[in-house]
Amino acid sequence: MAGDPRDEFYAAVVAGIVITLLVVIALITAILFVLWRRGKIVCKHPPFLQRFSKKQEESEEGQSMMPKKSSQEMDETTEKFLTYLSDDFIKMYPDFDTKSYLVPPLYFNSNTYIEGNIGGQQVYITQPPDEETVKHDLAMARVLHSLRLLVEQEDQDVMFVISQFNYDNYLATPGQDFLSHKLPMPAGLIGQEKHFGDFDILILHRNLGVLVGVVKACSDDPGTTNDTIIVEEMKKGWEELNNADRMLKHLLSSEQNEIVVHKLLMLPNVSQDRLESVLLGNHDMTKDLATCLGISDPSYLHKECLCTEHLDDADWIGLGLELKKLLIRRLMRSDDNTPFSADQYVAIISRFCGPATPWSLKIPGGPRKAVLSTAFKHSLSMTGDLFCAPVLQPEQWDALNDHSPRVFLTGPPASGKTRMLVLTGIRWMAEGHTVHVMSTCDESRAATEMIHVELSRVLHEKQLPGAVILVPFENECITEGVIQMTEKAADGYLYIIADEPESYKKQPEFRAFVDRLQKEVPELYLRAASYFQENVPVCCKTQTFTKSLTCPPSILLQADVTKVFSECGITAWRPDMRTTAPTEGPPIKFVYHSNEGHNGSHPGVCGECATEVKEFLQTLHICNEADCSRETEGLSHLHYKGILILYEITDDPITTPIYKVLMDAGIKVKVLDKDHPVLSAMRATNDKVLITRGRHVLGIKKKVVIYVQGKWKLFQDMPQHWKRLRGLTSCTSQLVWVRTKTL
Repeated sequence: MAGDPRDEFYAAVVAGIVITLLVVIALITAILFVLWRRGKIVCKHPPFLQRFSKKQEESEEGQSMMPKKSSQEMDETTEKFLTYLSDDFIKMYPDFDTKSYLVPPLYFNSNTYIEGNIGGQQVYITQPPDEETVKHDLAMARVLHSLRLLVEQEDQDVMFVISQFNYDNYLATPGQDFLSHKLPMPAGLIGQEKHFGDFDILILHRNLGVLVGVVKACSDDPGTTNDTIIVEEMKKGWEELNNADRMLKHLLSSEQNEIVVHKLLMLPNVSQDRLESVLLGNHDMTKDLATCLGISDPSYLHKECLCTEHLDDADWIGLGLELKKLLIRRLMRSDDNTPFSADQYVAIISRFCGPATPWSLKIPGGPRKAVLSTAFKHSLSMTGDLFCAPVLQPEQWDALNDHSPRVFLTGPPASGKTRMLVLTGIRWMAEGHTVHVMSTCDESRAATEMIHVELSRVLHEKQLPGAVILVPFENECITEGVIQMTEKAADGYLYIIADEPESYKKQPEFRAFVDRLQKEVPELYLRAASYFQENVPVCCKTQTFTKSLTCPPSILLQADVTKVFSECGITAWRPDMRTTAPTEGPPIKFVYHSNEGHNGSHPGVCGECATEVKEFLQTLHICNEADCSRETEGLSHLHYKGILILYEITDDPITTPIYKVLMDAGIKVKVLDKDHPVLSAMRATNDKVLITRGRHVLGIKKKVVIYVQGKWKLFQDMPQHWKRLRGLTSCTSQLVWVRTKTL
């Protein structure tokens, strides 16, 4: 039966009225929401959420014991917070308006460690990094090396170059007085991942603004990457740049004028020609990248990315200019780019580099989290801490747990051989054995005394059940030595440690001594270490190490240093240690003995060279022990006693120009006891710079080593290249090499 037409008419009218009312309500709600967003309606939440928000606020207030501040009070807090950040920043960087900085000054690799234990001694084993981490660390180190050279140029524009930044640290420690500040925070980008917007490099240019960079390695071997990998890495790069742009604009949204964020894709292992070829074959990706970088003509895109040509320092003067041009070109892309005012420049940088943004790094064997200072002096000192820490490579940990009775360790200086001997001695003492630390020649005396002192210290501190004895077996013949050591065997067991048992002359006496001794004492346990593999005893197992443990790669892989070790005829260091070492380390500081203003026949007697050394030390702002306050707790401080001056000349160090210049400048210097220099160095408790002849303290490690070249004819007792190699590699952080232009 058909329905009444009037019923259908009434239903249609009602439906129309309901729909009209719903549309009106929706329009009113939308208008109110827009007005609220534009600030026309002042309330904490939009009107249609006030009822819900009131209940939520009541719930939050019931959970919080802290009284809420008014908006005016919050604004005052923010202003005071900004003042606090700026004031402290200016104290940290008094030359911020005239000088460029790298923050942090050194790049630290993304290493991880697991803990181990040897005889109660805690050690840290470096875990092999994955391939992507290795590639990224190498690429970052290469880019930052060139940026360092750029910012060190005297005519460089003022800028801060920030790397290794973690948004978890951004304004993470504002202090109790400023907890309620209203500066935008990373968490304000609702719904984004924790690391949304992370960047590799941020440049804050004094006159041109903000430039964010993302580094894509593509390969660890320039020129070998296929096009597919480059395309994939570039896609990730422009996506990360867009994310970084969004995050930075959010964080800087409190500024009165909108901050323009410029972007730069960094491809240190890709040439511009290769990049141009890849872009021509990938239209969509090229379009996306051009949009990201703000480039209207994609045909020029390959010139707007940082490529390998900008980073090769073979001709740094020319290439440095090209890198500078690229950065300025990227910073000037936007027509609405507004230069920073002086106050705004400080206000922005102080949020990233000021007191409320902590930078930290886990130091193996050190504090739970050491402060990764933005000051060069602290980074330099931290580098020394890292290379002195009880760190082992996995292969060394395996070797340490190899209980073969007799093992001979070989490898170049700084490969951790002495550290392995000390740890083995600790394990033996913990097992209740008497360890005999044996010196077999004049050249081994320094290293032997150092091991004996360290084992004696651990024995006393840990109250181990064993013992340690120093055995100066240096002048006896082989037969006498065998008889002497056989008499020391307890119940047929004998434990010996010998570091550098053979001189640079590679004489085979030690090999014959060990093989004969083993026949007399079958239960002979021996750990010996040498640079040479030729004279390993027949009864010993050989283990070779070629990675750096106690000296930064920036020293070991420098061309003039590798030239010296090749002259010594020993195993070379492996280049891949750049990724297993905690950091590349600071570059070598060269002080050249030239004709202009310099005097004397060689650097060791030159007053001008001495003055340059003093001036460099003064730039480090070395901390007197008494001046290190509790406010800097967690920072690694550089002290005068962490500095060692080594002379190649045989003159009395107290007569040298450096000694006089430093003393005149108020820097106290201690001349080491010429008869017992190692003991003198290890027992030095006063905060003084140590100075001695180079060959006397072979094996002693210091954070800053000033190595002063001598004159060839002055060397009769030991080859120059051998003494020089040992002196240069005794540095755990900053090497100052006072030398002639050519070796």
